[in-house]
Amino acid sequence: MWTGGASRARLRAHRSRGRGFRVAPRRSRVARPPRACQLARMPTPEPAAPATDPAGAPPARDVPAPRRARGALLLAVGALALGLLAGEGILRVAFPAGFHAPFGNRTFPWLSYDGVVAWSNQPGYQHPSFAIDARRLVVGPQGWPSQGAVHVLCLGDSRTFGIWYDGAYRFDAWPAALQRRADRAGLSVAVRNAGTVGYSAAKGLRLWAVRLADLDSDVVVAAFGLNDHAAAWNPAYALREPASRAARAALRAAASTRWGEGLLFAWRRAAFGRRDLAQLPAGAREALAGLNAPQPWHTLDEYERHLALLAAEARARAAKLLFLSIPLRPLELGENETAAPNRALYYAMLGARDLEDLHRVNARYRDALAAVAAREGVPLLDGDAAFRAWRARHPGEALFSSEDLVHPNRRGADVLAASVLARLRELGWLEASAPGSHGR
Repeated sequence: MWTGGASRARLRAHRSRGRGFRVAPRRSRVARPPRACQLARMPTPEPAAPATDPAGAPPARDVPAPRRARGALLLAVGALALGLLAGEGILRVAFPAGFHAPFGNRTFPWLSYDGVVAWSNQPGYQHPSFAIDARRLVVGPQGWPSQGAVHVLCLGDSRTFGIWYDGAYRFDAWPAALQRRADRAGLSVAVRNAGTVGYSAAKGLRLWAVRLADLDSDVVVAAFGLNDHAAAWNPAYALREPASRAARAALRAAASTRWGEGLLFAWRRAAFGRRDLAQLPAGAREALAGLNAPQPWHTLDEYERHLALLAAEARARAAKLLFLSIPLRPLELGENETAAPNRALYYAMLGARDLEDLHRVNARYRDALAAVAAREGVPLLDGDAAFRAWRARHPGEALFSSEDLVHPNRRGADVLAASVLARLRELGWLEASAPGSHGR
């Protein structure tokens, strides 16, 4: 008996062999939903759970190599910055006055090595006639004589510091005489003496810009030139300000930190070599004796550039700047009595061959000072003219000792102070209401 099941089996066999008829598959009578609905009803696969290590913590994500390198660099820079800040704080506590070491010179025992300005007055030094404060300023044995409304800063060399010689070293500074005269005149003025033995205009500029950067001064009196043309007995001591403003700013910023100051101090101590002030006069004699044309610390062009930078510094600080030219002892008074045994060395150290050549060289630097003052619009006080006027009124009064060609004596310092005070009053700079004053 033929059955439907057997018939379906034969049809499937024929279809598999490619013969016979094809039987359409039986369709369900239930209508299928549209395809979009089928997709919507398809279950969404769950995201695979991250594998875990035996401890149960998920593994670290795979961060790209460049991102890892940037992160490590930022971490290293941050750690370095924190270390430098911590070290800066420690160094400031350990060295509150900065890095310095005494020269060991018996003639100038108050001088010390200084990485920022080559050498400076030694903080804390005490002398019967003066003292050096923490800022390296020269003060009286009793400290500051006045705290006036107008602050006057005096920058200069040994003639501003106040040393002179008449068989023994004396100390009479014209800034101290200026303070006394201002007090007697009833003026509210505080005079600060930053004069340093051996300083040139470049060193005075660096001292003001770095060491005295936070000292608010209304008036600045700058007296340089003698040591600019003096012989450079050790070039490692010379300072030359960078020509670029950005380079100057970077140098000053670095020197203002204890880290930078310490590096400069170590470098200068290594570069100073065997000739330094501790070995004078022997070191100077070896360096200068027999030289017919000693090289100056600074040429005329360098001197003029540093003076112009002093004027720019004053403008940046809104301070009033006065240039002061301090004269030599008059040529007609002849030779220095104490220079005879070592006359060649004496003049070589001053950058000259003899007395007449010293006056010629000094006159060229005075002319350069006058030219810069006119170009920069800075008032200039000619100390030589002031001394001539004084001698005309007091012909028997000596302003220099017979044993010192370059440093005025006590009377000379007082004449300089009187001239400076008169010029500052003429300019109207000693009034408490003057621009730039701060009424402290």
